[in-house]
Amino acid sequence: MSRYLFTLCYCFIITGTVLAQGNIDRSPEKQVANSPVPFKVLTSGKRITIQSTKNISNVIAWNRAGNRITEQKNLDATRCAFTAGSSDRVIFVMIELKDGRRYTQKIGLE
Repeated sequence: MSRYLFTLCYCFIITGTVLAQGNIDRSPEKQVANSPVPFKVLTSGKRITIQSTKNISNVIAWNRAGNRITEQKNLDATRCAFTAGSSDRVIFVMIELKDGRRYTQKIGLE
């Protein structure tokens, strides 16, 4: 009987611990997910322009096949532009700001 009570109490403790860990406040993640990005990506045909409110440090763009289209380092500018290949329909861009924050974005082209 005492083994049964011990096992039952142990199960309640484990279940309570697991449920309590599931209720951890994750407000910083929500703030990051809801905060607006400090840049705009503009497209005109195959020409892609990135305009930012903060200085851009690095930009890397690649196509769906994983081929790198451009890599621009140490920019220290609020604007960056490049041209995609003629067959590229989808471009992925990684933008790193001067403060170290990185953003990735998927861009559809005409």
